[in-house]
Amino acid sequence: MILKPDAGSIGTPHQIFVATNRAPNSESSGYGKSRSEDLVYQKATVVVPAEHVPGTLRIRHNNPDPQQHFSIASLQILKGESGFETALSHQTRGLPAENRNAMVFVHGFNNSYSEALYRQAQMRHDVETFSTHVNFAWPSAAKVVGYGHDRDSTLFSRDALVQTLKATRDGTKAKPFVLAHSMGALLTMEALRQIEIESPGWASKNLFGVALIVPDIDIDVFKSQLAKLRSLPQPFMLFVSERDVALQVSGVISGRPSRLGNDSDIAALADYPILVFDISAFGEGRNTDHFAIATSPALLDFINSGGVLRLLEEESGTTLELDAGQRRIAVTKETMGRAVLWKLEPVEALSNTSG
Repeated sequence: MILKPDAGSIGTPHQIFVATNRAPNSESSGYGKSRSEDLVYQKATVVVPAEHVPGTLRIRHNNPDPQQHFSIASLQILKGESGFETALSHQTRGLPAENRNAMVFVHGFNNSYSEALYRQAQMRHDVETFSTHVNFAWPSAAKVVGYGHDRDSTLFSRDALVQTLKATRDGTKAKPFVLAHSMGALLTMEALRQIEIESPGWASKNLFGVALIVPDIDIDVFKSQLAKLRSLPQPFMLFVSERDVALQVSGVISGRPSRLGNDSDIAALADYPILVFDISAFGEGRNTDHFAIATSPALLDFINSGGVLRLLEEESGTTLELDAGQRRIAVTKETMGRAVLWKLEPVEALSNTSG
């Protein structure tokens, strides 16, 4: 990891708090794939490049150019959990109550320490929703062939994520929102299950909501995790895509082709108050679509324009069309028990296939 102290004068700096159980990598002066029993807290300044285009993530690990590439300008080690909570308190103290909010991001499979920070900075820059951002950096091998290592790392990291969620709640005095991607969703569900066993009802009372982005979880495992939760944090959202190539590969590796993140059949979830957003129409079957809500300009516009909130408030109708910045999104609603499926499609795609 190379720090670029002057990057903030070129691009746009964003402050990201970090909790990591990755062991330090002496060769790169950063944090690698090895696991640590200790949880280290940090405050990073991540810089979005001057030439950034919304939805893109341009990275060069060897000497990034702040004009073109994401970079880290500074990284401060905080003094344990108390230092982390104090830093969060200072971050939020002067904010109005309605703006005192936080998001905890749990990255997915095949992510390096810096890549996870870059992705969160990109989301913060492109979607201005939360005032405080916390990155939980668990020890991924950051290699396609490291799938087994990463699965084991999610299990290893359950205690550390539970600790991070509670420290974020205590430091900000606000209910954090949890955004988890891919295999990070498995880790998040395991942590929520563990919290429920240790402190029944804590998650539903102390989290602002949960969103699992194309979760790499076996459906039977997911249902067993849900069964341990007396009540789910609300809103509880799933973003799924039948065209997600990375999940198709995961299915081959695991021997279970159907993963939660590429299945839009909500019948299995009918007993739970879960909102499912089918974003298959925004993918082209490429591996870059594995995080379409952060890379699709149409979906970014939809989120920034309050589209998700409007759907959460929608009480009637099975079809509607919503503004999404410069675009429009067609929405179809399906209800199965307590679960609701929203299928999102760009209007342009609909008109192109209608004749």
